[in-house]
Amino acid sequence: MKKLKKIPIIPQSFEDDLRMNHIRFITQTSFLQEVFTHAEKFRATRYDELLKIILENTYAEFYEKYGPKTQKEFYNMELFYKPMLLKSFFLIAYSNFEVHLRQICERMEKKHLRRRQLKAHTRKLKKGRKRNKSFVEIYRDYLKKIHGLKMAQNNAEWKELDKYRTIRNALVHDNGLIDRRELRKVRTTLDHYKVGYNFDDLPIAIRDENFLQNFITLASKYTKAVIWEVAPVPPLPGSV
Repeated sequence: MKKLKKIPIIPQSFEDDLRMNHIRFITQTSFLQEVFTHAEKFRATRYDELLKIILENTYAEFYEKYGPKTQKEFYNMELFYKPMLLKSFFLIAYSNFEVHLRQICERMEKKHLRRRQLKAHTRKLKKGRKRNKSFVEIYRDYLKKIHGLKMAQNNAEWKELDKYRTIRNALVHDNGLIDRRELRKVRTTLDHYKVGYNFDDLPIAIRDENFLQNFITLASKYTKAVIWEVAPVPPLPGSV
């Protein structure tokens, strides 16, 4: 059997590595949106089918023909299916953003030969008085204090992303219940996207797909701006 030749692996430059990583992030989030669109189309179609059945029958006829199982399915399609979809897809998108930001930090660490500095910075913040910081906050803090990035400052883009962090934490850690103190920071965002919330017993219910779309767009723009700050794209020949 003829021995195959080994294909040499050409190492990527730091800049290309960062940009390719961002392309992967964009691809993942685009696929996420596509899957959500298909799932929501299924929900809307099934909801319309059930609504038509209900309108064409009296309550007694509907109950006799289709029973409580179909009635329950209708209410699930109307009230619960879409919020559950949006919650799940938002949490996946946020996780992708967190990983992408961490990978940017790791590549910065490798380029500047600062071994284990990211881990040390993480341990320091997790053990200190700011131990409640999330990993996303720690990665931003690392890029700001260790590498001095302007995009890692507390700018308008970050403040908007931080609102989504608060909402994500409520969904993950408190069963969707939002603290009254935290509500002051995110109320505008919740109201804008008609996100239902209650202080005591009702979890956050995301009903507007624009909530998901806006987060993905914001996360993509923010990470792209961070990458362009450390790895700007050179101008094309002949361009100004």
